[in-house]
Amino acid sequence: MDNPELAHLNQIELDGPLDQPERGVMARDRVTGSILVLPREIVRALLRLKHGGASGRSDAETARRDRLGIASLLHTVQHLRQAGRAGQRAVNPLFLRISLFNVAPFQPYLTGLARAIVGPAYIWAMLALTFVALALGVQSEWAIAGAYQNIFSPQALLTFGIAAPLLKIFHELGHVLAATRYGTRVAHAGILFIALFPIPFVDCSDADVSANRKQRVVISLAGLFTDMLLGVLIFIAWHFTTGDFLRALLGNLFVYLTLNSILFNANPLVKLDGYFALIDLVRYRNLSQDGGRSFKGFQLWLGSLGRLGQAPGNPGETAILVYAIASFFYRLYIIGFIAYSLLPRYMGVGAVLVVWGLIALFFAPLARSPEQAGPARSEDNKAIWTVRFGALALIALALVVIRVPVRQDLPVTVDASGHYAVSVPETGRLVALSEYGVMQAGARLAALESVALREQLVEREAELAIARRRLDAERGGEPVRAATARERVHSLSTQIAQLEYRIAQETLRAEESGVFVPRSDLQSGTRLEAGSALGAYYPDSGNARLSGRFPERYVHYYRDGVQAAELRFGGEYYPLDVMQLTLQERVSIDRQSGQRLYVIQVTAPLPPAGIMSGAARLRLDFRTEALWQRAAFHIRGLLQNLQDARLSEIERRLG
Repeated sequence: MDNPELAHLNQIELDGPLDQPERGVMARDRVTGSILVLPREIVRALLRLKHGGASGRSDAETARRDRLGIASLLHTVQHLRQAGRAGQRAVNPLFLRISLFNVAPFQPYLTGLARAIVGPAYIWAMLALTFVALALGVQSEWAIAGAYQNIFSPQALLTFGIAAPLLKIFHELGHVLAATRYGTRVAHAGILFIALFPIPFVDCSDADVSANRKQRVVISLAGLFTDMLLGVLIFIAWHFTTGDFLRALLGNLFVYLTLNSILFNANPLVKLDGYFALIDLVRYRNLSQDGGRSFKGFQLWLGSLGRLGQAPGNPGETAILVYAIASFFYRLYIIGFIAYSLLPRYMGVGAVLVVWGLIALFFAPLARSPEQAGPARSEDNKAIWTVRFGALALIALALVVIRVPVRQDLPVTVDASGHYAVSVPETGRLVALSEYGVMQAGARLAALESVALREQLVEREAELAIARRRLDAERGGEPVRAATARERVHSLSTQIAQLEYRIAQETLRAEESGVFVPRSDLQSGTRLEAGSALGAYYPDSGNARLSGRFPERYVHYYRDGVQAAELRFGGEYYPLDVMQLTLQERVSIDRQSGQRLYVIQVTAPLPPAGIMSGAARLRLDFRTEALWQRAAFHIRGLLQNLQDARLSEIERRLG
């Protein structure tokens, strides 16, 4: 080799299975400390260079490619050195990385803490806390799960936005402690701006060459373990906290930690902690890079009918391709779910968040590296566009041919505010209210006192006494006046009987055995208007009446006919008689989405007391439609919800 730059190869340290370059080889520049993942072609070129290179005319092309590959590697190393000396790199405002300080000088002070936490102590602490959390969850019937229903509320989004950077500090501290425990230098810490959103980070890349495989897995998952510890602590604190604000705050923090861990950090389909742990577990450091190349090569192979690109030739290559495809579609699913949930909210702000998320997940990573990729061949472009047009044609055919059932899945609850409500019959004062618990038939639920009724009763009784004296005086006298006196006595007696009945109704009693749930804000002596709710009473026998909110845009499906209905509760499925469904035109507005909602009621073959505190879902099956009709329906729904949300926000601002 006559290239003078090859002398710089002595400044590059390789780490990894050199005899199996397809598993991934790391290279660290001894000058700057930068770490690169080398493609298998360059690793093989370095090995051939080490053994004297190729020989023979047939290897001339291989030798030429080796020189080009090694020159490209050296050019990359020089570029990183120059960028480091200049103190800056090409600025990408969507992925801006700012290093703030070097962590390594502080690591010796963390050694004791790292040894105490990273090890069996953490495992035993997590087991103990998890046991406490399970006991609290069972006792509260997992009431904290209600926080997941409001993950896109303004309060939850604000909590996520403020808490994410703060909680990420603890997450990164977990990585630092694990790296310190295993003697790995943490180069620096800083802030990474992803689509202008600040996220703290630490650089533990030195672990690639200074820690063994098991240690790298622990370092990669240490942040996730920290999130788990914080999540359990917040879960426990939620159960001992009073006050709506604090409980809502802790609930939102718990939701953020669990969803962020499950959907992103622990998920190997996203290039975060779970991915880096996976590549060490399977001993394949180039999984993401090789997956991307395999996906592109497979597209070329499909588009060129096998003339270009490459199809997987063995189970290992097939697994890599499947991983790449799954990773791509998982990102599509995440952004689709968020888009469907956020688009119609907050007067268009949801649409802005969705577009920003698309940029962060798909487009911004393309601009992350300023390196040029060289001109694409026309054959490659033709094959890629063939794949794209073929995929579009298949999608169009599927939209027309495939028919899917129209279904609606609704949360329903026992009709506590209607059918099972215990209400005040007459305006009056609350004397006594029973506590929450099981009641037998005839048990007193509440006692009330109506001053007006009792005053009326006293007046009528006095009038009745006068009327009876007049009747006695008219006996044997004028028949007409005697008849009038008798009619007066009869009328007053009837009124008194009615008043006594109404007063007797002020003591509310259970008609059958069941469970009484009183209002918690009522006290003895409180004045209540007629019709005011005292609580709800759920019998422990008979069929339950449930109700839920029904989207207005599905009303025409309902009126065309419900094909089948079933209720899911406690892991069981109960078929329902569609004749027991009732749709009431009591229209309400969802303040977040602006969607108009009706009320649907259903009778279920479950005792009301047995279902009163559980989460039930009602699934309705309507007619079938072509996929394009379903897609058009959902698009119209999103546009309508967006318009409704704007109108709702305008009405709210106008008071």
